Amino acid sequence: MAFDIRTRIEEWRAHLVDTSKRNRLIHFTAGRTGGLWLLHPEPAKMWDRLIVREETLTFVWKRDLLGLPRACEKEREPSTAADWLATEDAAGNGESVSLEQCLQCPRLKDSHLLTELSDGQLGARLRYVHMRARESLSEQGIVTLYVAFGFLHWYESTDSREELCSPLLLIPAQLKREHVAAPWKLAVEEGEVLVNHSLAERLKHDFKIELPALAEETFDREDPAWRTEYYRRVQERIQGEARWQVQDRVALGIFNFQKLVMWDDLGRNAARIAAHDLCRAIAGDPTVTLTCPADLPRAAELDDKIQPAEAFHVLDADSSQLEAIAAALRGAHVVLDGPPGLPAQAKAKPSPTSLPNSWPPARQYCSSAKKRPLWRWSRSGSIVANSATSAWTCTATKPTSAR
Repeated sequence: MAFDIRTRIEEWRAHLVDTSKRNRLIHFTAGRTGGLWLLHPEPAKMWDRLIVREETLTFVWKRDLLGLPRACEKEREPSTAADWLATEDAAGNGESVSLEQCLQCPRLKDSHLLTELSDGQLGARLRYVHMRARESLSEQGIVTLYVAFGFLHWYESTDSREELCSPLLLIPAQLKREHVAAPWKLAVEEGEVLVNHSLAERLKHDFKIELPALAEETFDREDPAWRTEYYRRVQERIQGEARWQVQDRVALGIFNFQKLVMWDDLGRNAARIAAHDLCRAIAGDPTVTLTCPADLPRAAELDDKIQPAEAFHVLDADSSQLEAIAAALRGAHVVLDGPPGLPAQAKAKPSPTSLPNSWPPARQYCSSAKKRPLWRWSRSGSIVANSATSAWTCTATKPTSAR
């Protein structure tokens, strides 16, 4: 049987998308470890203020809204996930302010965010969500906090009694506050409005339903009617399913899009992957033969074969890293494998260090790390390398002469 690279690419993509109910993009629930529904202002006003005007909205304390006395308690930062959950359980004891009272209060503004939680529960929930989002950003370099607009309520089968709730549109967001006792504020991050690719794949595979894409010619985030028009188009696609419906609701939660970026990249570049010998070899194509350059210097031979005047290293490198740099410059395909515990910066050094040696780049480079990118191209054509903690920055430009 002939080797089919397209089939292998689709297999790769299938492994990157989680379409199970463990994924909050498939089965969103508002709970202690999930997210929370935003009940005020109404979705249209929230879209206008958050997305169109890019304003900051405030989670107003219900006690301040109704003029009630502030509880005298010192906020303690829990150390474990179990402590966070216990803190939220304890925070709701003894608080009886109703949501209806707050909605009827004349002090309530459109810039205020309200939930069904008490002040104590809301504070504990937002601290937990903020902690999770901060950890993902600092340790992996990915944004996981999103505001979700519009939800599809659906069932896995005609006789299923479990209703699933999946977000349709997601916008990256951030939580912040001025001090411990201050109310939390919500703002959107710079970034595009995203569709739920996990849901789209699940519906396409199980029900042959194609969710509408965000076409550039029709998508306008500043158009107040665009959001509801997208909901209408989704409703048209699911009209054959009896109990399915789109609801105009808004929620804040943790959603992981890390692998979806790779999934989308594989789909958009499938033709380039299929035409690349190295990619075909990785996929298992038996007809591809890769050759290794014969003059690759070993670590002990570097001083004899590489003159210092010919090396333009951006960062300091040891002999093993210089060996990888020399191999890359001679056209070899290199996979860097570092021992457990080795800092990501050390593994990624050969990439930014080798680029100035072959300026302009005669080949493509790829740096992969679980944390945030350790180097990137700037608009001016420079190489900018950042540590995982942003503690240092190194910029390399084309060398004008050998020193």
